[in-house]
Amino acid sequence: MKRLSTLPKLGMFALVGAALASGVVALSSTPAAAGPPRPDCGPTFVWVCERPGCPDCYVTQFIGTVCEVSQYEERTGRKCYLETY
Repeated sequence: MKRLSTLPKLGMFALVGAALASGVVALSSTPAAAGPPRPDCGPTFVWVCERPGCPDCYVTQFIGTVCEVSQYEERTGRKCYLETY
C-alpha cells in the first residue's frame, strides 16, 4: 500500500480552513440588506386641504395615504384633515 505524505493532508486542511475563515469574515462584515424600518402609511383616505390663515383661498381634496398627504402638505404649505361625512 502506498502511504500518503502528510504535506498534501496539511495543504487540504489549510485550504479548507482558509475558505471557512473567508466565509465567516464575508458574512460578518456584510451590511444588512434591509434598511431602517419604514412607517406604515396605511390605507388611502380622502383629505380636505386648506391654506392656514387664508379664508379666501380655495379648499382642495387630496386622495392618498398618511405618508403621501404629509409630503403634499410640505410641498404646498396646506394643512389637511380627514373628510368626515
